[in-house]
Amino acid sequence: MGTLYYGDNLDILRRYLKDESVDLVYLDPPFNSAQNYNAFFSEKDGSAAASQIHAFEDTWHWDIETKRAYDAVTEQPGKVSDVMQAFYTFLGGNDMMAYLTMMSARLVELRRVLKPTGSLYLHCDPTASHYLKLLCDAIMGKDNFRNEIVWKRASAHNDPRKCGDIHDTILFYSKSNTYIWNPQYTKYTQDYLDAEWNELPSGRYWKAENMLDPRNSMELFDFKGTKARWRTSHEKLMELWNAPQTDVPNSHGRIKLRKDGKPSKRCRIMFLDELPGVPLQSIWPDIPSLRGGAAERLGYPTQKPVALLERIIQASSNPGDVVLDPFCGCGTTIDAAEKLGRDWIGIDVTQLAISLIKNRLQDTYGRRLKFISGSNRRESAQTSSAPESQSGLTSAATAATARGVHAASPPEHEATSKRAEARAPEGRAGSPLPAAEPGESSASPDGAQGTARPTRDGAHGVTRPTDVHVVRIIGEPSPSPIMKKRGSPRRFRLHFRAWARSTTATTSTS
Repeated sequence: MGTLYYGDNLDILRRYLKDESVDLVYLDPPFNSAQNYNAFFSEKDGSAAASQIHAFEDTWHWDIETKRAYDAVTEQPGKVSDVMQAFYTFLGGNDMMAYLTMMSARLVELRRVLKPTGSLYLHCDPTASHYLKLLCDAIMGKDNFRNEIVWKRASAHNDPRKCGDIHDTILFYSKSNTYIWNPQYTKYTQDYLDAEWNELPSGRYWKAENMLDPRNSMELFDFKGTKARWRTSHEKLMELWNAPQTDVPNSHGRIKLRKDGKPSKRCRIMFLDELPGVPLQSIWPDIPSLRGGAAERLGYPTQKPVALLERIIQASSNPGDVVLDPFCGCGTTIDAAEKLGRDWIGIDVTQLAISLIKNRLQDTYGRRLKFISGSNRRESAQTSSAPESQSGLTSAATAATARGVHAASPPEHEATSKRAEARAPEGRAGSPLPAAEPGESSASPDGAQGTARPTRDGAHGVTRPTDVHVVRIIGEPSPSPIMKKRGSPRRFRLHFRAWARSTTATTSTS
């Protein structure tokens, strides 16, 4: 099941998501890089909505409300308080400090909703990544830091008077040592194939692996006329000798022979197509960012490629797990999670994001998805007190941060919330998802009866549910004019890009 929330992510996290209910968190928050991408929306009376006027402005400002939120964060002793006070001593009351105050409360809540086997991936850039690393160490625990992933998002730049800025950083943390990890592999480079491998007339690549003991500590023995300190036993070498014959010239079974017919010391024959690939490393140069002609490109600022999210989701979750993106933007995480058979939760505060995600899912998955309007009844997230060593941040602090830093939900959203409150059914025990409407089968993330069972899809080669997947939208805003022209996927993308360009021109000249 998928759930899409319209509103302040801090408020949504505290109201709806229960403790230890999410398997994987990916967040791509604004980087505080002083970018203001556009203002797309206004209220029906023509006035600018507070949360929409700078829908893509990623700069926060230090003011009285932000200072109040900072005081709430630091009023209790603990590691979060310590690191935030250190930031303030170094930075003072500036925009970066406002950004870190906003992020601290949300990261505390995200750790709370993670299961003990869960992981968190924080996507950032050099503007604030060094500060966010220290903040995550305080909240997630420095011993739970797994990787600083470098994603090469662009080709060479000619940046004046410095090295080309071509990468983003993804900070990977787990909640404990018992986290989910599914090994991932990448393709071998052509340079490596040319240097290490031989190609048969059939096109199959092979090489002979060195079978000598690198420590020179194994027993010296003779194998078919070649005496050496082999790194395996005589029995294992005989298994290779008696293996089915291959097309590799001058060989016996899986053993490569010298010209005299005796085993070479580099004797074990390996085939490239029998290996999974290169184990995933911390530098990811193989997933390019979306260029102008990319088929999946929607024209949304900061859109990330689906392949990037697929890699993260496959590595740190299993089919049927719950994936959360609290800054879901144009829905790349949601798209990837749906494609891979995961339940998902997305949160965003802009009308553009909610409408865009809904249309993106409709265009991609069509009738397989059933969209319904869910209840928006205020309910407690059953927040447990985090250990002071981990957070030191009270619910009062998170509430203050919500008031002082992140934009409030639009009035229309509040009205929707009040109307839905009276008819809202009870939430599912132990689930972050709201209760099912009458006649709807349960789709709880724990694989209980009624959940859509994943299967392999021949067209896409990915895990996907076998029946209709319910998508609930909580507090859905009124659709913008451009979203009403959705039509085909190509027509929708063209409409959206044209609208974005026209809005950019209007904004720049006003």
